[in-house]
Amino acid sequence: MGKVSVKFFGAVVEAAKRKTDTEVDASNLQQLFDKLSEQIGGSFKQNVLDQVGKPQSFVNVYVNGRDIRHLGGLETQLNDGDEVLILPAIAGG
Repeated sequence: MGKVSVKFFGAVVEAAKRKTDTEVDASNLQQLFDKLSEQIGGSFKQNVLDQVGKPQSFVNVYVNGRDIRHLGGLETQLNDGDEVLILPAIAGG
């Protein structure tokens, strides 16, 4: 299990009720999201996660700059010093 730096951007900042980075001890992304849900509570669960605790489709998650969809999803292993970015998807035309 490693201490991971988590950074929130855009509308996720409001849901997380934090303007600064936070550190969480987690061994994989699922554990990270479980711990963030416990620490932050309702607004994070309702606005960032779906009903089963996974990031909603409009939320992008990156570990060390790599999209988790190209890694192991929520089973992506985390190491001490990793950086996780959680941000809303940007759409437009």
